[in-house]
Order: sequence, then structure tokens, then C-alpha cells
Amino acid sequence: MQSKFFFAICLLLPMALSAQTEVKKIKATSLTIMPFGSMGSGSISTIEDFKKLAHNSTVLPTDLSGYTLNNYNSISGSAGASILLGFKFGKKDGSGYKPKPILRIGLGYYYNESLSTGAYIEDRFAYDTLTSGNTGEKTPIDSIASSSYNMNYSSQQIRLDASLIYRTNPEARWSFFAGFGITVGASIASQTNISNYENYYFSSANNENGGFYPSAYNSYYYDPYSGETEVIKNKTNMAYSAYIPLGIDFRVSNKNEFWERVHLFYELRTGINMLSIPELETYTTMEWQHGFGVKIQWN
Repeated sequence: MQSKFFFAICLLLPMALSAQTEVKKIKATSLTIMPFGSMGSGSISTIEDFKKLAHNSTVLPTDLSGYTLNNYNSISGSAGASILLGFKFGKKDGSGYKPKPILRIGLGYYYNESLSTGAYIEDRFAYDTLTSGNTGEKTPIDSIASSSYNMNYSSQQIRLDASLIYRTNPEARWSFFAGFGITVGASIASQTNISNYENYYFSSANNENGGFYPSAYNSYYYDPYSGETEVIKNKTNMAYSAYIPLGIDFRVSNKNEFWERVHLFYELRTGINMLSIPELETYTTMEWQHGFGVKIQWN
């Protein structure tokens, strides 16, 4: 009896050891793809900033005295996509894997427009007076020449994206998740765009809009516009962010073996974004990013 018991232990021991080695410390469990868009609080940029970004510009004049400058805190935005692998952590006793947290790690592509400003000037000259044949009302007409400069700084970035995700019951068809994450990366291309537009048109003398650009209302164009655009390549910038993801997850099927692996989800990320531009400084802004994605879960 004892010999049989010892023989059984000898048979089961290698199987037990083999089963324990199958449970790794970390194991890939899912693949996530999420296109996204984001909006940031923006940073104040000035003409002087763009003179540094585009110091060799042939379009931007050195003297813009007399121009109305658009120095306000513009809203920044970006669009892109992330592809992330999800990993489970093994239990300390080697009996299986923890249902949470899930480590997601991968890469994100960002196209970002972070700085913009402009300058505008308008010259009015009395041109003629129109007289109504019905009422005799006289309307003075001005000849107007306007010039505007538009500037923006944009970049394409590749970032490492890592986050820890805590999910409600993973066995349920609907689940909610939250966590914290970071991104870090650099631009693969960054550039400054400078555009100049010259407009010439007639308008009634009382058509004063007081805005940054002239109103087309009650205006009569005789030369729509002429202008030029210049693109200047900039140095590589660095980008960082820390965020809190919040979302809802839906498993497509409970019965079909293929579709039960497919999940659809919505994710909102609220966080702080930092962009370090070598020609200028480091800008820190609030950012709200969101997107709908698909997740393939195989474990």
C-alpha cells in the first residue's frame, strides 16, 4: 500500500511541477486598438514665439507694427490611435492569474496642433456713394485692403503608452473600468506653417464688425485673395502625459466562441500633458482624450 502511494506521488509530482511552471509571472491576455481625439486647454503663443520657430521665414515680416495681434490662449487638439497589449499578473502561489489589475502597454500615434496665433490689418478708403433709385437713400462705399498672417505649430509623435486598469466583474457582459497611466515619446516630424493672405474688396462704410477678420456681409469682392504659405521644419520635441482612464466595456457575445473574445469599449482619459519644444519652452496643459475601440481577449 505504501509503495503504491509512493508511486502515485512520483507520478503526480512532475505533473504538479509542470502545472506550476505554466503559470508565468505575467501573461499576454488581450490586444486593444483605440482611435482617439483630444482637446487641450492650450497655451498662449505670440508672434515672437513664431519668429523663433521660423527664424528663416521669407513670409513672416520682422515688423508687424500696426497689425492687430491675436495673442490669446488657443485650444490645442490632437488625433491618433493607440495599440496596446494587455497582461495579467500571476498569483504568488502559482495557482492562476489575478483578474485585476491588467497592465496595458503599447504605442500611440499622435498628430498634434499645439500653438497658433495671427495678425491682421485693414486699410479703408472712401470709394463711392450709391444712391437708391426708389428711396433716394445714399450708401457710402469703401475700398478695403486687408492683410492677415496665420501661424501654427504642429507635430507627429510616437509615444510609449502604459496603464494599469482595474475592472468590475470581468465575467459580466458589461463592465466598467478605471485606472491610471502615462505616455512618453518624441516627435517624428514637427513643423511651423506660416500663411499670408491679401484681400481686396468693396464694402459699405457702416459695415464695421470690429472682429479679427473682415465680415463678408454686405461686401463685394473684386479680387478674392492672393497669398502664400510656407512650411518650416522644426527640431524634435518631447511629449509626456499622466492620465486617469475611465470607460465602459461590452462583450459582443456570450455564446459564440469567436465573438465572445471581441469587446467594444468607450474610454475617456483626463490628465496633464507636457510638450517640450526645443526652440521655445515646456508647455503644461490639461487634456481630455476620448475614443471608441475594440479589444480582442483570448485569456
